[in-house]
Amino acid sequence: MVLRGSRSLSRASTRECGEGPPRRPALWPWGLALLVGMGVDNGRVAALPPTAPRSRAAPPVPLADAPTPFFVDAFQALEGPHPLAEPPLGGGQQGSAPLAIGGAAAYKPPQEGAWSALISADTLVDEVKSQRKVLLAAVASATEFKGGRYAEAQNACSVLALMFALIAAHDGEARWQDQAASACDLFAQAATSCAVGTDEAFVVARARAADLEKLVNGVDPDGRSDRAGAGLWSDVASRSALMTRLESAAGLLAAATPPESLSQREHLRHELEIVAAIGEVIQWPDFVNHDEDLYRRHAGGMRDAALRAQTELEEKTSPEGLQSALGALRKSCDSCHAEYR
Repeated sequence: MVLRGSRSLSRASTRECGEGPPRRPALWPWGLALLVGMGVDNGRVAALPPTAPRSRAAPPVPLADAPTPFFVDAFQALEGPHPLAEPPLGGGQQGSAPLAIGGAAAYKPPQEGAWSALISADTLVDEVKSQRKVLLAAVASATEFKGGRYAEAQNACSVLALMFALIAAHDGEARWQDQAASACDLFAQAATSCAVGTDEAFVVARARAADLEKLVNGVDPDGRSDRAGAGLWSDVASRSALMTRLESAAGLLAAATPPESLSQREHLRHELEIVAAIGEVIQWPDFVNHDEDLYRRHAGGMRDAALRAQTELEEKTSPEGLQSALGALRKSCDSCHAEYR
């Protein structure tokens, strides 16, 4: 039985009995009133006033006989062969210096007409192994690579590209000559990619480091060049990277003393040959400042001083003669760096 008076229970007592929270009054009447006040009348919204169509200028109509700045066929207007399709000039400082791929060097330096007069095959191979350590350290950590070590990877790839270019063009029997042309292109492209510290650059640098590991261990690398063979010396390595390598050599040569052991002699000879080769390469017209007499005197003087120091080192005439030659080399390096960096 339910008492009629039970309906008069308070809301509080009802909630205590477990009927849940109180119902809130519906808000839709207030919302409807608000819409009516904003312009809703009998279910219709007040329309905005129509806008007039925007007037636009008519497009110009070209005249039938009007001149045009474009050629119908550019190849008919050009004269002479394509500059990159011309055969190598084969020495001297005329024109550009295409790289030789496969056979004899397209460019032979003036010293006895062979690269071996400037740098030996053993030095090229040893420099590849040395730069391999630099590259491996630069790509050991993605965080450190993107934090600044990408610059080390870029310089290492540039020097490696130059070393492989010289191996491909060398007149002696150098290791990796069959793979050198492709490796040169791969490391040159990697140096370009490593201009910034991005994830993509890190992936490229790691891939080239892995290729180099395989190459040093006698296995063909996975990477393949998509270019068809030859380029310019300035496409191989940037001058700034080569200058960085020269500065490293200059620091070692500045502290050099007459070698007392075979290992010291070999290390000194290695640095002198690197300086001589780079001093020759950066004089080519592909590089900036090649047409300045002062620049060419500095670069040529650095190369010649390195060659004189090599002669003193090999002939063992006297410690004083070697020190004098090294002093002249340091002076030429300092003079060049004072003007060009």
